[in-house]
Amino acid sequence: MALHPDLAAFLELVEFGRLTGRSLPMHAMDVTQARAEFEGSSQVLDPSPPGNVTASELQITARDGARLAARLYRQGNAGAALQPVILYLHGGGYVVGSLDSHDSVCRRLAALGEF
Repeated sequence: MALHPDLAAFLELVEFGRLTGRSLPMHAMDVTQARAEFEGSSQVLDPSPPGNVTASELQITARDGARLAARLYRQGNAGAALQPVILYLHGGGYVVGSLDSHDSVCRRLAALGEF
């Protein structure tokens, strides 16, 4: 299967940065640098997510009592009826990624599904 042209262009840009030394591979960065690079690049991938989705900020309490930030995404016309859900856990090895870096992905999933 061929890559989507937008993804192919993004990967070419990443490779150009690596070859010219303008961008380090993530494993060569410290945690602060890696997080900043990841957050910045995630906005480039999908700069205009669908607007017909609402997001509510939540806190989920883990077994150890830690409070974890979360978001509930719903289609604008969803109303208050119970609906199926997707629990989306982003990757990043507990180092990179955040609610904001994956906001567009979650908005698209909510817009396309019955969630």
